[in-house]
Amino acid sequence: MTMKKILLTTVLTTGMAMSSLAQYDGAGYYRVRNVGLLNLASRDCYTYVTDNKFEVITQAGTGQTFEPLQLWEGLDEAIVSPASVIYASGTADNIKLSAQGTNVTDFTGGRKLVLSTIGTVHRLSTTAAGATVYLYTTTNIYGKHYVGTTVSASNVAYSYWHVLPITTDGDNYVGVKPTMSAGGKYYAPYYASYPFKLHSAGMKAYIVSNYDNQHFELSEVTTEVIPAATPVLIECSTENVSDNRLELLTGSYAALAGNKLSGVYFCNDFISPSYSPGARTQFDESTMRVWNVENDQLVLSTSTELLHKSYYSSESAYRYINANQSYLTVPATAASTMTIGTVGIADVSSDVADAIVVSYTTADGKEYREPQPGLNIVRYSDGTVRKYVK
Repeated sequence: MTMKKILLTTVLTTGMAMSSLAQYDGAGYYRVRNVGLLNLASRDCYTYVTDNKFEVITQAGTGQTFEPLQLWEGLDEAIVSPASVIYASGTADNIKLSAQGTNVTDFTGGRKLVLSTIGTVHRLSTTAAGATVYLYTTTNIYGKHYVGTTVSASNVAYSYWHVLPITTDGDNYVGVKPTMSAGGKYYAPYYASYPFKLHSAGMKAYIVSNYDNQHFELSEVTTEVIPAATPVLIECSTENVSDNRLELLTGSYAALAGNKLSGVYFCNDFISPSYSPGARTQFDESTMRVWNVENDQLVLSTSTELLHKSYYSSESAYRYINANQSYLTVPATAASTMTIGTVGIADVSSDVADAIVVSYTTADGKEYREPQPGLNIVRYSDGTVRKYVK
């Protein structure tokens, strides 16, 4: 038996032993795992959509690479990334794929994608210049795995894929990973192209419903479904991803009224911004505020500590909004740190010349030397009166 046949037999034999979950079973949400990397290199790698600019297949016989389709190692990372969630529909001889607000099949230049099944593994192919070309995994000089096209028999072992349905139970689910902790609670900014429900008990979702130069109002989402392409802040039930599961839905839902947040799908700095301007969103402190924690409180600020730093630059390099993150667009007059509060009420910390605070009066008319929880009327020694919410 030739080496090529031995490799192919190894891939297919191991693939046949995989769970029946590794099958395309009609329209739904899936993750796609490369079989060759799993069985021949012991690397459990899943496909991510990291950009929406694809080169069109123009020739057969060339190992064309599509940088926006990347493969990253580890199911734990895939579980928390909306970029790994692919919606598949259609028939095997004309399968449709979409993710991150992008029709993934567009990169074939309008050609049909064909899904062929061998046991519990699949191959994806299309036709270019009269020949059948297969999608397989390759690498580039940075050591990243990408999806490319091949007609080479030597690459056949890496052109087989597991197609894994996403569920709310089991191991292949969609979870939220907290990135911040404040007041004993865990939070994560979130922006995805699919509608969803908060599946795990104890989870909440919030939008920014209003803001001024100092404060923003955080409002809990009261609808059962969070529509697709809705930037939110998710309060997690615990710090464990498995306790923060989402239920993915299909169909269209009305947008949430009054949401001031914006969101980005991509943060791909392995591709030239001149080639794909939407590959990443550079943070601009004059017009953007991102989620952070100060003094154990949630804030929207100019701190870049939680943002993505370019792989190719120094510590002082530009920062980018993380993939699938929400943020707030603000006017240039906005404070560098915006706190939760009632919009339109001035912050007591604002300077009033050299005046000192004389008293704090609560809504019931009582005076105190220190601010009290709720609304305070602040009186200064120069006669200035301001409102402050603690």
